[in-house]
Amino acid sequence: MGLELKSLTSGELLGVVARQLGLTHIDGVSDELSSALIAAVLRRIAATTCPCPREVFVEGAVDAFTGVGETEATKLHVREVLDSLVILGDLLELGGSTSLPGVAAENWLYCAPPAFVVRGETVLLLGIEPEDQAALPASLRGQLVRQRELRYLRRKGDDGIAKQLRAAGYLEISKAAWTRLPQNQSANTFFEGVVRRLRESGGQGALEGLQVYGAADEARPYTSRLTTPAGRSGYYVGRRPQAFGSPIWVFVELDRGRPVQFLDLPWRGGRFRGCDHGWRIQSALDVRAGKPQTYRVVPLEGDLHRYEFFSPVPLWVERKLRIEGEKVRANGALFAYELDRRSGHGIDELVQSYMWFTQAG
Repeated sequence: MGLELKSLTSGELLGVVARQLGLTHIDGVSDELSSALIAAVLRRIAATTCPCPREVFVEGAVDAFTGVGETEATKLHVREVLDSLVILGDLLELGGSTSLPGVAAENWLYCAPPAFVVRGETVLLLGIEPEDQAALPASLRGQLVRQRELRYLRRKGDDGIAKQLRAAGYLEISKAAWTRLPQNQSANTFFEGVVRRLRESGGQGALEGLQVYGAADEARPYTSRLTTPAGRSGYYVGRRPQAFGSPIWVFVELDRGRPVQFLDLPWRGGRFRGCDHGWRIQSALDVRAGKPQTYRVVPLEGDLHRYEFFSPVPLWVERKLRIEGEKVRANGALFAYELDRRSGHGIDELVQSYMWFTQAG
């Protein structure tokens, strides 16, 4: 008996791939790749390949979708979803560690162990199972909901979901630990603490290839603020190259362009990524310079608001945005999210109290 060949549209092919990965549907079956499908492919790659550099994920996922969409657009979408998996906690960045002798790990990603977070009426699943859903109890697999990159189970009172997950080897993470925030301080108090760290444990010596973030300028995008330290004096956030991996984030004191002391980020014992520390320190520097960073809230139809940001935010801010809202195309901003104003999301308090942003008029 011979094999029967059947012609499939790209949408039908994606449907087959989705079912093989445990998805019962794609967001509006179409030729456009869904975030849920890309996330499932990336998790499968992680289960068989981690630890590995980010580009291994990107190349593997793009290869999996060859012929189903425009390559560059697919690559961009894959990178966005990969960032989401890091933000949510499915994949871990372990900056400051090493994967192989002599190879820095800043661009390497590691599988987080299967875990869950109870959030009111839902149980959010995190981490990477060894064989995709092998660790998830069979009684719960049919209840799994996939919304973009999120995977969760709906609770009905005390229905024993948490007990089943714990018995299956899932780690329970408290909501407070998962949404952990830094200490709520004024910009000046936070900055003074960073300077003390610099004084107590900062290094000294030349920093070849150092670049620093210049003063805030509304006419320039945030990314263009990175410049040479020549002739500059004072405290700066910067990046310094290393033999392997991405440039290291650094807090540095300059005297006419010459480093006096520097503190690599994250500092020893720091709970967040180097970039998270760097972005928060830069925000404090901007406040002290009288030019606080801003964000904009645009009312939309119904009860939606579009939150537009013009500078990067730490993981603990974007995690909140990913859970509470939907990332959308930015219009003249670095990135944007749509949020329901009725949900009590608390984004304004978060960015104003912890990042010292001001809302643009």
